[in-house]
Amino acid sequence: MIAFRSIGEAEVSVLHEWLNSGEALRWYAKEPSTIEALRGKYGHAHSATTHLVATLDEKPIGFVQCYLIRDYPDYCRLVAGRPGDCGLDIFLGNDADIGRGLGTRVLKAALEAIVFDRFNARRCLIGPSPDNKRAIRCFEKCGFAYVRTVTDEDGESEYLMAIERP
Repeated sequence: MIAFRSIGEAEVSVLHEWLNSGEALRWYAKEPSTIEALRGKYGHAHSATTHLVATLDEKPIGFVQCYLIRDYPDYCRLVAGRPGDCGLDIFLGNDADIGRGLGTRVLKAALEAIVFDRFNARRCLIGPSPDNKRAIRCFEKCGFAYVRTVTDEDGESEYLMAIERP
């Protein structure tokens, strides 16, 4: 069963492992982080973004962060955000779990339980790298459609995709 839990000290350690190697480092983190930096970023409820660890039968398997687009005005303008839009970032932590359908299961569960239930979003936006073909295929399987490619404030291209509330 897929579930989500808040990030505590144990989860920060798991995130540290994930974000310093493999696909999570390549596509999400982009550069290695210290555990102290991750503790500061994810270990406290100090931002408008909800950070969660995805679990399968209580074992950590991935990361999800969700936020209302309007809470980030620069990004909202960049993506032409609308009222009720929610942003989502997601990854599986262990490379061995990739390609087995887990990403699709985690994404569908996150959309249902977090984006459309907890956040009551009308639309969800997700912005993988245009080069991350595996993620794009996963998002398409879950019903996301391409909107346009944008360049974010860090100069990174995002292949912006959206899904409307069912």
